[in-house]
Amino acid sequence: MPYGEDNYSRQLVNVVIDSLNKGIAPKLVEGSNTYDLVYIEDIAEAFVAIGEKGENQREYYIGHRKLKTFKELMIHIKDIIAPEVELKFGEFEDNQKIDYSMIDLDALYNDTGFECKADFRETIMATAEWVKKINL
Repeated sequence: MPYGEDNYSRQLVNVVIDSLNKGIAPKLVEGSNTYDLVYIEDIAEAFVAIGEKGENQREYYIGHRKLKTFKELMIHIKDIIAPEVELKFGEFEDNQKIDYSMIDLDALYNDTGFECKADFRETIMATAEWVKKINL
């Protein structure tokens, strides 16, 4: 899932960040499924790498090569923005699951040398400031 400044959507990352900015405990799924959050600048750079060095007609996963669970990522976001807020895991059914065993997470790196490099703490803090500024 992409995240970053200038994303005016009410997608999950923005909603969680907005809640944490306001000191509100977001209601979430249990969070044991594998998940990925990718900073928008990494996504843009990945497309450049694909255009310059990628193989024609090949599919690439744009994201991290080592994934975490949804719960791990949300806890990390909480710890950055509002460590005192308790996340409410298990409030919603977790019916979304991507089978990452069917995806070659290393293909983009192997073919182009591209790897996500955005600092998670810095980009979450920047995104949180932006979300606060626009009053999402």
